[in-house]
Amino acid sequence: MSQSSVQLSMNTKPTSLWSRQPFEQLFGVPSAELNNRSAVNTERRSNGTKDDFSYKESEAKLLQSLRFCIMKLLKLEGSRWLFRQNGGCDEDLIDQVAAAERVSQETADGMGANCMHGRLNCGADCVWQASLVVSFGVWCIRWVLDQSLAESRPELWGKYTYVLNRLQGILDPAFCKPRKPVSGCSCLEKARLVAKPVSATFTAAADISALIKDVEQAVSGRRGRSGTVAGDVAFPKGKENLASVLKRYKRRLLSNKPS
Repeated sequence: MSQSSVQLSMNTKPTSLWSRQPFEQLFGVPSAELNNRSAVNTERRSNGTKDDFSYKESEAKLLQSLRFCIMKLLKLEGSRWLFRQNGGCDEDLIDQVAAAERVSQETADGMGANCMHGRLNCGADCVWQASLVVSFGVWCIRWVLDQSLAESRPELWGKYTYVLNRLQGILDPAFCKPRKPVSGCSCLEKARLVAKPVSATFTAAADISALIKDVEQAVSGRRGRSGTVAGDVAFPKGKENLASVLKRYKRRLLSNKPS
């Protein structure tokens, strides 16, 4: 299967992970405040509902959704090239997580892996924590921008614009706040023979800003055939929408510096 076929297979249905922003709950609100809100909601309701999750329960559900998303990507024919980015430690970590999941699926003893099946945690230093969602967000942003450099089809510009728009909540925790170094854990032992080591450095805001500039230059020079719907409508509209979200990214990256 070609790269374009894999791209087209990644839909943006409202029920898919692409259209959700659960990380806003975990990263936009301090955990203590989140738990306090949950307690208040419980007091206000005589019979508690399934919507009243603790922070840990929310984190567990989020990580299960993330793992399910990675599993779906791995099941795509020709998906190996998706996890071969040259980036920082976030991208390398996601590549290792995907490699470990692939090995687990391909080996007979894969079902026994503690954190890849069932309970996603091997201890205090396990990679399966809420911070992994930030790494996945960086991986997604980098992947979409890299693909946008060579993409000339307006219909895919629309898909990339949609994904980038939904990932804006990742920018602040990923590039504008101090972060702990990323490293592997025992969950990734199976990946170490088939994936490169995790880098020691993060992809910086300046790296993303430079990549955005390259995308803007590449897309601005693309034209459709004059006198056609594609050339007169789809190309200009697609470029306008993509340019808009890229400008928002640049503003957020420039206005917020890591403290």
